[in-house]
Amino acid sequence: HRRSVPTEHVQPASDLQLVFTKELLPPLFSEDAIKYDDHNHLQVALMQIKHGQSCVFSLHSPIDVEIVALDGGFPRENSQDWNTDEFNSSILEKRDNKRSLILGERKAPLRQGIASFGTLKLTDNSSSVRTKKFRLGVRVCPGSYKGPRIKEAITKSFRVLDHRSKPNQKPRPPSLDHQVWKLDNIGRNGAIHRRLEDAGINTVQDFLKLEVVDQPRLRDVRKPKLGQFQPFQNFE
Repeated sequence: HRRSVPTEHVQPASDLQLVFTKELLPPLFSEDAIKYDDHNHLQVALMQIKHGQSCVFSLHSPIDVEIVALDGGFPRENSQDWNTDEFNSSILEKRDNKRSLILGERKAPLRQGIASFGTLKLTDNSSSVRTKKFRLGVRVCPGSYKGPRIKEAITKSFRVLDHRSKPNQKPRPPSLDHQVWKLDNIGRNGAIHRRLEDAGINTVQDFLKLEVVDQPRLRDVRKPKLGQFQPFQNFE
């Protein structure tokens, strides 16, 4: 990823700061819609922070803010103190011969202290970044605001997995109706998976039932080359 060149003059610090209103919903895959942990689209608030107290702050006129992708290693040592140039220099651009890193409604007007974004998605996984992680950031659109600096918002760092790996992911915890390979230590289409299916154990529920009513049979099914198997790891 090529980093953008900072172009904005660093404005004096103020007590105004953008913040993401919730945490992102993991896991994140390329090409999937980015949502909060309540499954809603991203929303950002402009906060005024004074003497340890914060409240939503409304500007006299609307301004535009935009979502950007950041290197997961920003800010250095997880410091919460950065300037505009440091933020801008950590913005990631698309890789050569790739689409824009973020697609969708990246810009939104900030009205009455709140900006709501539409559907957004990351088109690339984070494996090409040194830290193997991204962050999302929100900044005031360059040139749309003149006044005291509004500090940018950042999310926690996160991995973005290739969307092609999504079908093989193991949910935590799995549901009873999930296929049995969704349990830890059972590889999809692996030897253990095939033996379980041959024994009629196709779902997590089938596995748990047999664990309760006929443990010797389950041990016989999974015994060959199984080693130390922990069927309940996902249920901790």
